[in-house]
Amino acid sequence: MQPAFLALLENEKDVIQRPSIELIQAIEEPIKFTVAKVLQQHVKAASDEYDLYSYYSVDIDGSYKNIELPNFVFLDLGTDDINRHYTKRRVIVKEKHTGSTREFPSNEFGVSFLKFDLLRLYRKLANAGSFATLDVYEELEVLKKENSKLQTRIKELESKYES
Repeated sequence: MQPAFLALLENEKDVIQRPSIELIQAIEEPIKFTVAKVLQQHVKAASDEYDLYSYYSVDIDGSYKNIELPNFVFLDLGTDDINRHYTKRRVIVKEKHTGSTREFPSNEFGVSFLKFDLLRLYRKLANAGSFATLDVYEELEVLKKENSKLQTRIKELESKYES
């Protein structure tokens, strides 16, 4: 089966899906990256049916080409797997200067996968520059949430104490 092609525009807001690379080439707006979506199988799970796809980054000619950042390369965009009532996949990214790889989960599919999960990961990695820095940013987010909960609890206790 022929792949469908998804193009994330440079504005990072719009994703265009077309049945051929030629129709992607005809898009006049600048494209940030393009992904081929290839049907792997049709499955039945519980009372639902699903089409499972593999995703591959491609250049404007439709040839396979990894998405790259200065410090990272996206090695594999994953293949859908069914888990109860949703699809999931793992995106594999390599840090260039250490050679280490990591898997990042995604529960979105199609346009949503490209627009939300893949773009979010792309932005995080572009901002972080290394897996070590990414880990620090993620820990910081957890600590901010914990801090917010503790501040709320302090206000509740102060309010109770003042009453």
